[in-house]
Amino acid sequence: MIIPDKDFVKNFISDYTVNGYLKFNNSTGELLVKKGILHRWRQININQFEEYEIIHKYDNQHKVNTPGAVLGGVIAGGIGGAMLGQKTVTYLNKLIVRVYFKGEQPFDFKIITSKTKIYSLTITKA
Repeated sequence: MIIPDKDFVKNFISDYTVNGYLKFNNSTGELLVKKGILHRWRQININQFEEYEIIHKYDNQHKVNTPGAVLGGVIAGGIGGAMLGQKTVTYLNKLIVRVYFKGEQPFDFKIITSKTKIYSLTITKA
C-alpha cells in the first residue's frame, strides 16, 4: 500500500464512498482505505484484492417480563408464567469486514464495535 499525500486524497475522484473510510475510483481501479479518524489514507489498486471475511459476535440476553409472567400464571399456571414471563433479546457486539490484499496485512473495517440490539425487522431488511 502507498500512503498518498494530502493533495492526492483531496483531489481523488471517487465513484463509491463508504463513511469516509473507503473511496473507490471505478475507471482507474484505485482504492483509498482508512482504518479510522486518526489513521492516514492508504492507496491500493483493486487488482491486489484477494478475499474478505465477515467477523461477528452475537450475544443473547434473557429478561423477565413480570406482567407477562403474571398473565401466563393466571391463564396456564406455573408453566404459563414461566413461558410468557421470559423474553430473549439478541445483541450484536462486533461486526468487522476483514479485507485481504496481496502482500499486505489484513485491513479491518470496524462497522459495529459496541453492544447493539438486533430487531427482526432490521435482519429482514438486511
